[in-house]
Amino acid sequence: MKLQVTAEERAFRREVRDWLQANVPRERRPLEGQALRVFDLHWQRRQYEGGWAGISWPKETMVH
Repeated sequence: MKLQVTAEERAFRREVRDWLQANVPRERRPLEGQALRVFDLHWQRRQYEGGWAGISWPKETMVH
């Protein structure tokens, strides 16, 4: 199988990598308790604000 990656797909890959590099938390994720909850909520909010939450496949590419 030979996959052909389009210019649009390469651009999307760069966009995702750049966003992750700028936004992934640098500190370790707490293991438990309120600190874990606060960490997760902050990370989820950052993803949402960046437009990376609730992503799904476009309807035209979904197989039924």
